Amino acid sequence: MASVRVSAPTPKRRNSFALSFATHPCPRFLDADGLNAFAGSGDLFRDRQSSFLALTPHPGEMGRLLGISTQTIRPTALQWRLMPHDAGNAHFVLKGYHSIVVSPDGQVFVSTAGNAGLAKGGTGDVLTGILAALIAQFGANDGARVLSLGVYLHVWPRSWPRVERILHSH
Repeated sequence: MASVRVSAPTPKRRNSFALSFATHPCPRFLDADGLNAFAGSGDLFRDRQSSFLALTPHPGEMGRLLGISTQTIRPTALQWRLMPHDAGNAHFVLKGYHSIVVSPDGQVFVSTAGNAGLAKGGTGDVLTGILAALIAQFGANDGARVLSLGVYLHVWPRSWPRVERILHSH
């Protein structure tokens, strides 16, 4: 099992965090204020020792990171495939009703199993923890598939009430 590092520093620590980001060689995950520390400075992702980086923003965080409107963040999977993914060779997990996983080489995986129950505070933290645990367990060689598995496992328990209603209605 490998080591991973998940970073979501408090606002007070953003400056020191951004400076120390590049020095850790283990797989890295950035969520919440870890992403906000790099708002408008995505080019800093390229200067790091870690060969694996996963960013796990919701649309608001993604908009701040890229310096664009949140309304333009939810493109179709095809648009994601056509976008240049040179943000420091990073994987993206765009959290939302249908979460999207994008690899640095342009692979796109879309989860169609999401639901409104996941739009609550703390669920993104749980997702990031699941993703980090899976990368630690399985490694980052096929990062996009491992991240996609994590997105599925995160959504799966929230799907059971709907499945039970369907089964009991017949």
